[in-house]
Amino acid sequence: AFGVVWGIGLAVLFSVGMILYDATVPQAVVLGQVQTRGREWRDVDAWPNARTYRGILVFEFQGPSSLRVQNFSKRSLNAVG
Repeated sequence: AFGVVWGIGLAVLFSVGMILYDATVPQAVVLGQVQTRGREWRDVDAWPNARTYRGILVFEFQGPSSLRVQNFSKRSLNAVG
């Protein structure tokens, strides 16, 4: 029974660590349209057959919305444009 408690505690600590990582390291991904998925927009790194359009950049910021993410998004847009 003691091993189960350790396992649950370890899982909780891992989950909290992942939440903190996602909150502190936002990601910006370029999206492309995937025809086989009902024309959904997906990350072009994960979906190499996703279609992008010349002259149009569709991107998504992944992470919780906060002032830190807004500053990250401004820096990312300045780097692209």
